[in-house]
Formats: sequence, C-alpha cells, structure tokens
Amino acid sequence: MLTAVCCLIAATLHAEQRFEGQTESGAFYTILAPDTWQPADGLVIYNHGFDIDQVEPDPDLGVLSEFVLAQGFAVAASSYSLNGWALFQTTEDNQQLYRQVVAQLGEPDQVIVFGGSLGGLVTLQAVEQGGIGNVVGAYPVCAPLHGSDAWNQALDLRLIYDAACDGVSGGELPGGSEGLPFALDPDQYDGVLGDITAGLVAAAVERCTGFSLPAALRSSGQNQRYEKIRQVSGISEAFLPINMAYATFVLSDMVRDPDKLNSRAALGNFGVDYGDPDINDRIERVTADPFARLDFRLNYTPTGRVGQTRVLATHTDGDGLVVVEHLHSFARRAPADRFSYAVVREAEPSHCGYSEAEVVAGWEALLDWIDTDQQPSAGDIQTRCQSIEAAGRYQGPCRYDPDFQPAPFDQRVRPRTTPEQRVTGDISGSWFDPDSSGQGWFLQVLADGQAVAYWFTYDASGQPAWIGGIGHTLGNALVFDQAFITGGARFGDAFSSADVTLQDWGSLRYLFSQADAGQMAYRARAESGEVRLPAARLTKLGDAQCASSTLDPVHSGLWYAEDRSGEGFVLEVQNDGRVFLAWFTYTPDGGQTWLYGEADRVESDGFSVPMEQFSGPRFGPGYDARQLQRTNWGRVSFSFVSADQAGMTWQSDLPGYDSGGYNVTRLSRPLTGGNCP
Repeated sequence: MLTAVCCLIAATLHAEQRFEGQTESGAFYTILAPDTWQPADGLVIYNHGFDIDQVEPDPDLGVLSEFVLAQGFAVAASSYSLNGWALFQTTEDNQQLYRQVVAQLGEPDQVIVFGGSLGGLVTLQAVEQGGIGNVVGAYPVCAPLHGSDAWNQALDLRLIYDAACDGVSGGELPGGSEGLPFALDPDQYDGVLGDITAGLVAAAVERCTGFSLPAALRSSGQNQRYEKIRQVSGISEAFLPINMAYATFVLSDMVRDPDKLNSRAALGNFGVDYGDPDINDRIERVTADPFARLDFRLNYTPTGRVGQTRVLATHTDGDGLVVVEHLHSFARRAPADRFSYAVVREAEPSHCGYSEAEVVAGWEALLDWIDTDQQPSAGDIQTRCQSIEAAGRYQGPCRYDPDFQPAPFDQRVRPRTTPEQRVTGDISGSWFDPDSSGQGWFLQVLADGQAVAYWFTYDASGQPAWIGGIGHTLGNALVFDQAFITGGARFGDAFSSADVTLQDWGSLRYLFSQADAGQMAYRARAESGEVRLPAARLTKLGDAQCASSTLDPVHSGLWYAEDRSGEGFVLEVQNDGRVFLAWFTYTPDGGQTWLYGEADRVESDGFSVPMEQFSGPRFGPGYDARQLQRTNWGRVSFSFVSADQAGMTWQSDLPGYDSGGYNVTRLSRPLTGGNCP
C-alpha cells in the first residue's frame, strides 16, 4: 500500500465499462475501461500489496487508476487467489485476469504492469513469466526485488529475538524457538490474524524489550535486550514492531499454508555469522531443505530476464520493512538498458511514503520511455516531479536523489552460506543416479538461461520410455515446470508428426552442489508426492577450444528432421573426440523407445556408432538395475555438411526397423564449460 498517497485527482472521466467476476483459480477481478476504449489504447494491470486477510471481491485498482483511465487505458486487477505471500499463484492469477480482459474487451496492443510493495514483486513476476500479452513497461514501487530470499531478514529477526529474550517471563512468542520457522499454528487461534498480531506479539516484545517506553523508563535488562536485537538484526526502531509481526505470524502463515510451503523448511541460517559471539553461540540453527528453498525462490525471485520490457522502479531510502538495498539486487540481474530506478530521500522513515507528484513523475517517465525509447535517469524523474508540483498538478514534495546508490543487499541482510554450484555451461552433459544404472538424464544449458532435459528411462512394464522438457536456470538449479511424454507415432518411414501425442507428464528439478554432483527431484502428475534421486556426472560436453580430435565438439546438441517433429537425437562430442549418441524415437508398433551408442574413433566429417536398445527395469522408487537388458540394435551414421546440417542413415539388426535415412538439422547449441584439462 502506498501509505502517503490516498487518492489522485484526475480529469473528468467519460463513461466507463466495468466487468467483475472470479477466475478459475478463485481470484476475484475487476476491469474498468473507457467506453471508447480500443486495443491501441493499451491496458494497465495493477498488482496490490501484501494482505494477510482472506481473499475478497472487488480488488483495489490502485492509486493511479483514475489517472490512467483518464489517459485512455483500461485498468484491471486481481484479488489473487491466495492471501499473504501470494506469489505461489499470482502468475496464474494474472494470466487468467488477462484472458478475461481479452474476452471482455479484446486483446490490447500494449500492456503496462504496476504494483507497490509485494505488488511490485508480482509486477516483475508477470513480466518475467509472461502470458499477459505484449508487456512494454513495468512500474514496481517500494518492491522486494531481491525476491523470496528477503524473508531471511524475518527469520533472522525471529531467531535473534528468541535468543535475546530466552528466559524472560512473558516474552515468549507463540510457538517458541522449537517450532521455527513454524512459529504459530493458526488452528490454535480464532479471529483475524491482524488482531492477534497486535495483542500477542506486541505484549511479548514489550515485556522483553520495553520498546514503547523511553530508554530511561526501561529496565537495564530491557535496554540491553532491545539494543542487542536492533544491532544484530539491523532493524530500525520505527520498524521493529511491524517486522516482529511479519517474523512471527506472516512467516508462519507462509510456511504452514498447504498452498504455499506446506510446512517445508525453505529458509535456514546454518553457518550464518551474526557478528555477535553471544548470539552466534545461542541462536537456533535451522537447516533449509534444498528443494523447498528452490520452490520458494521460484515463487518468487526475479532473474532479470525482462526481454524488451522497460522497468522503472522507485523506493524510499528509510524503508525498514522492504529495504532499499532490494534495488541493488535487481540492478545486478537486469540489463542496464532495460532498468532505471530512483530513490526518495526521507526525513522520516516510511514504507512506500511517496507524495502524489513523486508517484506520477515515475509513471509519466515510464510512459515517455516507452514512447520515445529515451531511458530516464533519477535526475530526470526528479526534474519531472518538480515540474508537476510547480504546475499545481499534484502535491509534492519532490525528494528523488539523483546521486543515491543503494548498497548491496548482503550488507543489510546476512547472506546464507549454503554451498552452491551456479549453473553454467559446465553442467551440459549426461547425468545418472549411481544406484539406478541404466537410466539417466541428458542436460543442456542454453543461452539466455534456457535449458533442455531428456530423461531416458522405462515405463511400468519395463519398456524404454523417455521424458523431455524445456526449462530455465535459477542459481544452482535447472527447473522444468512442465516435462512431457510423447506417443502415437511409429518408427522409420511410417513416422508422421501428425500422429505424435504430447502429454504433460510432470515436473523436474535439478540442484547442483558441485560441478559433478547434485540431486534431482520429480513430480509425476499421475502420482502424489515428490521423489528425489542423487545425480552424478556421466559425460561432459567438449569445448571447441579444448578439442584434440578431428571431430569438432561444436556439433554437440539436439538434432532433428524438420519434417519429423516429435523425435530426434542428442549428440555429445567430447574433447578427445569420443561420441555419445541417443536417438529418442518409437517402435514399429507405436510405443516409445530410445537407442544409445558410443564411438571412440571418428572422422572430421562424420561418425558411425553401434546402437543398443535397453529394457527391463520398472520406473519409480522400485527401480532395479539388475533387471537391465541390452540388445544390439544396429548402427547409426552421421555425415556432416556443416556445423548445423548433416545426413543421417541407419541400419538395424532387429525386425521392423530395417534401414533408411534422412537429413537432420541441429536444434540446439548448448553452452559448455570452456575449462580445458
């Protein structure tokens, strides 16, 4: 909520169209548009801030709604389908909202996304995860742009408080340190969470610290505890009560809600140095579950992949709830020519304490950037604000500081020390579970943070099956929210892309603790629960600058025939010239199959590889590598015309596969490590 901006006085509006309802996710929506609205007039999607109360109809359209309606835009907002930290569902909420706009008004030519506080982070999520049309601009205001890891500040505060106030009668918070980060079971209490917060948290914190009293009226113990909590946590005096409420009740809601973290420990402080020997010695140490932490980062941590969208963010420098250092975090990730920011210097600290002129100045600067492609600076926004105030259009003051540079986020919130191997091209190659030999994963890291995975495995009857997905990188992870399994087609000349069926199989996650080791987790749509497996490197793609053979590692990647979409090859060329080839295809009867072969000696213009077909083990936790059966299938040859074109032929020893060939094209160019032995 923009606390200092109650309303904006706009010009008299023409008659409006209004649409209200509820989407499939359960979120309520409101859409407003001038009667004369046309797709060329554009759409503004407003994202509201944090609200712990239950979702209700008639969502807020934001402080700029009348202003942007007068400019001719349509305005739409979702209540979100979740309360609190709603980012687990807000992508779907906004996508469904956008579809309602299209159904009611038609598809807008351009979309601008706007939101404050939590809504500012939802705004970035909408830009990066898409599905809401042609997003040309985004205006996140006082937003936690560092993303979900910002909750480390809340966890630290709660743990510091418990350590400092341990043994103080009446100073205990609900749940106690034993329950962290599950601070409160909401089923124990009736009523509105906000009312509980005001009573229980405030009373406990008052008993321990005397925070509402002048220092002279506190006991010596209260003063010592109060200063200890403030100094170690870095939370300012004005924001201590509200931050304590977030660190207790809101953190608990987020962790316990089955639609959010579902009681999984996504936050931890193992190994964190709090800069105070006493606190370091006595503080509770919580270990984060790595896949829960990944899911939390996915919901949501900005990546900076904003495409061509222009992002203009503003912040107030005294904000103790969403600290200004969030700007530095996002500036490190976003392209410099797609991100501008400006910071208001405050005499009194606030969360989103802007004047009317300051909010409008940022909005108009963004519109001009979209129209003229001239990127604004903080100085430009301050000058615009002063012009707006001087003209009497909106009330000031104007306090943007052109010289303000936010400090790194890790200087404000202590960094976690969880070991991570950031995903780079070095990950590209094949991986397997040492305890389930005979199946594994081909992983390729591509440009722009994209990734490809192919899981060669078996079905429930022990026949070969394969699962593919296109995903993205995030820190030390590869993420595939949708993995697909195909079917319907037949091998060889009988193959037709029109016969290929595509089914949403589930999701895949890969986490890497080092360059050659990690874990994977999968969720199959047809089953409940998550299954985790260790992942160890089997092969590593060669790099052209390291190669010592005649066959260039540049040929590595996915290959397919343009008229045979639905099947293809994974080709891996090592630095020493060894070749690993997998063919993901079908049986003559129409079932999935995959073939695999290796060759040690190859020529510069091609190779010929003996291929094997595998069967036996059953998919799932009962996988037994001892059931693996290998059958000689035949031979596949590649003859390269260029780095991206080749002729492929096959000759099989098995009935129904016969021989044949066709031309293939390279579909992907995986990144490689570039680290020569």
